[in-house]
Amino acid sequence: MLWPVVTVGNLLTAFTYLLIAWLITAPLKRTGQLSLRANPLGVALALVFLTSALRSLWTAGNMLLPSFGIDNAHALALRNGVTWGSVLLPLGTAAAGVLYLSMRLHASVRDEASLFPDLAARRRRALEINDNIVQGLLAARELYAIGEVEDARIASERSLEQAQRMMGDLLDESGGTELRPGDLRRAAAAGERRE
Repeated sequence: MLWPVVTVGNLLTAFTYLLIAWLITAPLKRTGQLSLRANPLGVALALVFLTSALRSLWTAGNMLLPSFGIDNAHALALRNGVTWGSVLLPLGTAAAGVLYLSMRLHASVRDEASLFPDLAARRRRALEINDNIVQGLLAARELYAIGEVEDARIASERSLEQAQRMMGDLLDESGGTELRPGDLRRAAAAGERRE
């Protein structure tokens, strides 16, 4: 008579995983990232939780059919096939979902959609860096080339200030934690192209 325990485990799993799928999907929808093009990782993760929830709900529903007077051979076979080994999986899966929910609800994330890479935001940031820094450096180089040394110096300083401001903003957006020794170590030497 272990089937009620497995049914409760599957219902708990279904409920927690549906809630997790909603917690992932809602901010993606709110920020316009609910598409495979805008945020493929976020959408895929929401689908993983949604389909897992539906599978658990389907199993629990089938096990409950005989309780409502529906003598379904598959449902009866599911009930009769439950062993002690099959009790741990749905309860463990539900516990993992509850753990994720508690961690997610206590996380200090300003925008939940930022848990996944926003490719459009990365592209916008790259364009901002190009416009604000690279264009300023090109202007400084051209001014220097035509002999306007003072204007070139001013353009270089302005580009440097913009670069410092943008990098400060990027560091603040990444969590604002204190930098530790080695945090600014490069993955590739200056001038090398990263693969």
